[in-house]
Amino acid sequence: MSGSAGELSAYPLDAASLLALVPNTLARQGTPQEGRVPHQASSGPQATLVAQEALVAWNICLATGDEEQRTAFLTKAVWLREQATLLADDLAGWPVLTRVATLSEPVPLLSATAQGLALSVLVRAYQMTSDDTFWRLARRAVRAFERDIFDGGVCAPIGDAGVFFEEAAAYPASHRLCACLVGLYSLHEYLVVADDANIADLVRRALQTISTLAAFDAGYWSRADLASRWLASPAVHALHIALLKALADASGDAAWAALAARWAGYQRHLSSRLRYFLSSKARLVRKMCGGWLQRRFLRGVVAAQQESPRKVCVPITAFPVAGGMRAVLAGIAQAMANDWEIEYLAQRVGPHDGSFTIHSFGNEHSTYWHFPNVWFYAWSGWLRLLSLLRRDQRYHLIFPQDGVFSGAYAALAAKLAGVRVISMDHGTITLPSSPTFRAERLRAIASASLPVRLLSRVRYACYWPSLRLLIRLANSATDYFLPAGDAVEVAYREQFGISSDRLMRCPFLIDTEYYRPCDPSSRAWQRAQLHLPADGVLIAMVNRLAPEKGIDIALQGIKSALEKLPADLRSQVRVVIAGEGPLRPQIEADISRYGLESTCFLWGEQSRDNVALLLSISDLFLFTATRDINSVAVLEAMAAGLPVIASAVPPSKAVLLAEGRGMAIPPGDAEAVSIALAEALQDLPGCRQMGARARAYIETRHSAQMLRRCLLRATGWPLTADDVNQDAREEASSLLSRGYLKKGMPEHAADTNP
Repeated sequence: MSGSAGELSAYPLDAASLLALVPNTLARQGTPQEGRVPHQASSGPQATLVAQEALVAWNICLATGDEEQRTAFLTKAVWLREQATLLADDLAGWPVLTRVATLSEPVPLLSATAQGLALSVLVRAYQMTSDDTFWRLARRAVRAFERDIFDGGVCAPIGDAGVFFEEAAAYPASHRLCACLVGLYSLHEYLVVADDANIADLVRRALQTISTLAAFDAGYWSRADLASRWLASPAVHALHIALLKALADASGDAAWAALAARWAGYQRHLSSRLRYFLSSKARLVRKMCGGWLQRRFLRGVVAAQQESPRKVCVPITAFPVAGGMRAVLAGIAQAMANDWEIEYLAQRVGPHDGSFTIHSFGNEHSTYWHFPNVWFYAWSGWLRLLSLLRRDQRYHLIFPQDGVFSGAYAALAAKLAGVRVISMDHGTITLPSSPTFRAERLRAIASASLPVRLLSRVRYACYWPSLRLLIRLANSATDYFLPAGDAVEVAYREQFGISSDRLMRCPFLIDTEYYRPCDPSSRAWQRAQLHLPADGVLIAMVNRLAPEKGIDIALQGIKSALEKLPADLRSQVRVVIAGEGPLRPQIEADISRYGLESTCFLWGEQSRDNVALLLSISDLFLFTATRDINSVAVLEAMAAGLPVIASAVPPSKAVLLAEGRGMAIPPGDAEAVSIALAEALQDLPGCRQMGARARAYIETRHSAQMLRRCLLRATGWPLTADDVNQDAREEASSLLSRGYLKKGMPEHAADTNP
């Protein structure tokens, strides 16, 4: 590298304009003057200011050749090097004491702005001086952009593969555009010097993420962030334009130049400036009205403090009831046992042993499957939740389990109380647009009298628009969404326009200690107790006896598969169907019609313990749903080490069963069921290998730790010491206890990066 400053590029932004955006309270903390370095204040805010001042000096030096500015630049670069905090062996940064809404005290957090500006300075200092200490620190600083916030970095995931660099490394992420753009440009500058494929891929993913977040463009102005959706101030809007132009030059992508030109046009047009002014004032008026409504409806309610455990209210249509939704909630309760105190709010309360705190509402008319009853349900639920809030329940989080019936009233009530709302929908928002569901509802009234059928059709004609309106109300007041399935996520994105920054898929917790395979001797004994052949081949099905479960398809496939098997193997096959539902008489008739009385057995509704026992002694699991169903039963079967044959709805089911973990078949195809069953039953050793791979997958992807990180990312509540990088945690504790950061990058620290 040449040490000549004249051969190096200028920083493309006016860093002096960045300085103007920093609050004066930070500037008064002091920056290095004439080589003097302050040591009694947090280096984070200063690092941002010093890096900006260094880049100003750099540009002046290049423009004028002033050696004094060159010296000033190097002085500030040395200061950044000396003030860096070693957060891990390969990670360094400049944490900023930051106040976040979910914590009562300021905490030290990394910032993509501080990290990015400092990185740009270090790269230039290395090019100017060829001093390896600058480069080693730059390579440690860049690691923060690769790591999730929970792992000590500034990166927040968006969607399946998207990433965003955050102004404050805390959840819930604010997605501040300026910070992400500063970080992105700094990474571009780093790549000019470094040949780093991982960083290049990270930049590509971040650019792709921003390009998909249309919410930053209000149509007449840019938004500062996606958490508040506030419009950017004129100064920040101008900075967005400058950063986009710099990125367009660095990446060679004309799309960024076009976006910068469009946003620059907003500045020039009087109508855009007027809309910005009116929208900003309207936002303030809405905020004032929201405060008045809170005081009017929730007088006497004290804001919930951020103590642990935090109180969480789970609105749900019915609880406790058997099924996948209860299994999901059981997993959440297990993963968050030390953090959350969960209470339930349900219209229908099932039998339980008193271990749950359940609040009920409504009456027999407040149901959610008909019109106008669905509105009675929403109204009575809203009143009941407001009543609970007035009684000073002090909930920290409202966590409805559907985005329609419970989601609408819960989100509106929570907004009045200023409580965060996270909605987990298990499929209900797909109902208004589902032809299959509509057909099921019409079949249910097909045998009724003509007047009843006509009245029911009128009610359904009003029911579907009611559902869509409830969904709109829920979506407008919900802070974050955890879709529990592919179809739910697609509906949120495509039908209701929910941006990917408000969506996150959450893994279901599967207790692999509870669901586990039996050893051969225990299996034989358990089967004998249940009057099943010890050396037979047992196929398990666990689902409600309802139309969407496709049990009629399964029975057709079983009959056909048995015909393909040798007689000795056919006689050993047994099928146990655990579950209850409205189709039981029809299924019993089908079993008799297909001559399967000695093969298929209906066990009825089973407890969780009995389901776990059934899975542990089975050889194969069959799941033949005809539409997108919350398939917790499939995950439990995989955890029990069973090979799974399941219909590929949603499409992610095929991914789940890929790589030899199971067999995905087309939905509603009895012949496909037959072929898959016959193949599996004639290769039981291969099935056992398939089951072992399935269990290993569940242990990795569906652990309590994975679920916990997801929920804490959505709520913004901090991880405990067991959840985060221990080195970073100890460093943060040190800063809080002493009031300032440990200074200095040790010269002898090992450089672990290639």
